[in-house]
Amino acid sequence: MEIQARKLLKVYIIFLIIAVLPQTCSLSMRKKEQTMIEHEYTFRVMYPDTDQMGTVHHSNYVKYYETARWELFRSIGLSYHSVEEAGYMLPVISMKFRFLKTTHYDAHLTVKTTLKTIKGVRIWFTYKLFNEQNELINEAETELAFVGRDSWKPCAAPDFVLKAVDKSHKHEQAIV
Repeated sequence: MEIQARKLLKVYIIFLIIAVLPQTCSLSMRKKEQTMIEHEYTFRVMYPDTDQMGTVHHSNYVKYYETARWELFRSIGLSYHSVEEAGYMLPVISMKFRFLKTTHYDAHLTVKTTLKTIKGVRIWFTYKLFNEQNELINEAETELAFVGRDSWKPCAAPDFVLKAVDKSHKHEQAIV
């Protein structure tokens, strides 16, 4: 019964995010799109991440991209803990993967993560995973939604997140 209730709750949350006009959790509702922050995250494939075939099991890519996404946030001065403490959560509402090559235990991999857009309640990321030879082995996209931690109601991206993204984006533009 509890599993059915959880499934219904997830369906309800997705319905709220997609179909219902989002309520504002922050003081101001931003309609402006914010785009393009990039970050690289490198790591080694651990033995428990591999399957009986000796390759990285597909389920681990979710973990790799989750870590890469929060390392991007950390690089602009935000931590997931600070987002939660401010009363927000970021559930993933959509994932898409494209597996191009396999990889194995102890491989040194680099994830190039791009925050593509923040618009309303949603935030989009893309990922490119490269091996040691700089060959693209996987591509992915995720879409997340800002929701209130206690209510799970969709809400606009909080101002402190938008400001950190703006500041980082302006800094990256100044470098280019």
